[in-house]
Amino acid sequence: MTVHFTKVMITLPPALLADIDEQAAHHQTSRSGLIRQVLERYLAEQRRSVLREQLKEGYTVNYERDRQIAEEFAHADYEAIVHNAPWDEEA
Repeated sequence: MTVHFTKVMITLPPALLADIDEQAAHHQTSRSGLIRQVLERYLAEQRRSVLREQLKEGYTVNYERDRQIAEEFAHADYEAIVHNAPWDEEA
C-alpha cells in the first residue's frame, strides 16, 4: 500500500525545534517522522478521550434503567444459578 504525504509548513520557536531535533536523533528518525508520530498519538488519545466521555454519558443516562432491569431479573438469575449448578447434577 502506497502512502502519500503532503508537505506542510509550521512555525516553531527555536527551543521547541531544538527539542524536536534532539528527540528525533535519539529515536533515530527525522523531524517529520517524530512530529508525525507525536501527532498520531495525540489524535488517537483525543479520540479515546471522546469515546470515554461518550461511554460515561451513556452509562450515566442508562444507569437507572439498567439497575431496574437487573433488579427485575435478579430472582430469575438466582433460579438459573441454583437449578443449573454443577453440584446439582447427578453423577
